[in-house]
Amino acid sequence: MDVYQIKYMIQRFLKKMDYETTYKKIWELISKCARKTIELADCDLLLFDETKKRDIYNEYERLKTEIKERHFSDKNNNYIDRHKIGACFAGAVLKIKPIIAKEKKENEVENLIYFLPNEFLALNVSINIVYSFNKDTSLKFDYPSSDKQNYIHWICYSLYDEKLNSKEFNSLMFSNILFLLEQYNIMKNKLEEI
Repeated sequence: MDVYQIKYMIQRFLKKMDYETTYKKIWELISKCARKTIELADCDLLLFDETKKRDIYNEYERLKTEIKERHFSDKNNNYIDRHKIGACFAGAVLKIKPIIAKEKKENEVENLIYFLPNEFLALNVSINIVYSFNKDTSLKFDYPSSDKQNYIHWICYSLYDEKLNSKEFNSLMFSNILFLLEQYNIMKNKLEEI
């Protein structure tokens, strides 16, 4: 599945996502990101639980409905922006936890992705969704800071910390992080063109 296919599929999202067609494509994206997350964890102790497909969809729909009902005056408007869609999927991944550890080996594994695989997956899925909407296909994505690994790790730690200290995932807060990451990259790309 290439970027254009994902972009077309997600644009259909804005109308009404149906489980059988549109979500099937999103699930392919989630599966691809999950496999990449497990690969980057560099250990054979993580598994992707594909039986959680429907649960992630249901949680996404719940979070999306909650955003619309709590934060928008026009309840009939079916549209939320790409950052909120990405954030709702991040929240769904964090709650459902589709990547599980076969066993915990805290002293033997030093890779942060092993300890926070669903947070890392949530971040990657949400960024892929946001960027699939972007009309500028030449836009390159990068994380801020001179040490990109630390930036990724701190977002993952923040997602983990929120999960521990909050009853509910703050989709609006995370959608703002996604918006700022996108704006950072747009500005960075414009500066590189100069």
